[in-house]
Amino acid sequence: MFVIAGHRRLGAAQELGLKDVPIRIFPEEPPTSTLALIRALENFTQTELRPSEKAREIKELIEIHGLFGKDVAAQLGTSEGSISRLRVLLDQPQDIIELVDTGHLPLSVVAACSRLASEEDRRVLLKQFREQGWTREQIERAVQARTGKRKSTNPRGGKVFFKAGETSVSLAGGTLTEWSEALTNLLRKVKSAMAENLDTVAFATTLKSGGASRGTKHA
Repeated sequence: MFVIAGHRRLGAAQELGLKDVPIRIFPEEPPTSTLALIRALENFTQTELRPSEKAREIKELIEIHGLFGKDVAAQLGTSEGSISRLRVLLDQPQDIIELVDTGHLPLSVVAACSRLASEEDRRVLLKQFREQGWTREQIERAVQARTGKRKSTNPRGGKVFFKAGETSVSLAGGTLTEWSEALTNLLRKVKSAMAENLDTVAFATTLKSGGASRGTKHA
């Protein structure tokens, strides 16, 4: 038997001489994704955890263990927007990450600026925020003025094209972080279709319907 989460609380209980403490025992070792989610939930309750550390926890849950952003948000008791902003943080230069970690830049402002393609433009707005006292709303309006569109919360408004064989992919709309999650979702569906031995027509029908895969299987 080993402790998955709650090491500090267990240590505190031992120091206080408590003989009985509430615990949850798994009859078998949980899947790695479950273990990762439990540890992430434990870490998120620690106020001293820096934003970049939370972002790395989320990245592991989504990219390594194959969880969806909305599921991670629900389990961690936060919003999908918060998860998206934390994921964006790891795409920033190290000096920007350090400013967020030390509380000199709000994560929401950095996330808003991340919608600009040019790093120079992003840094100009971040400088305006820090040195000229701009508000987050002013930053949002400036970003919107430069991009000519309102911020996107998901890639649904974009376009995507896949070509089998020579592997041609076309993406449009949304952010790189959003497309990363969308493609991870697609990969999971592909693997599921392969496990069910579906043909490409049945798989395409599944994608269009958005429901469970029910189609022609190869013999």
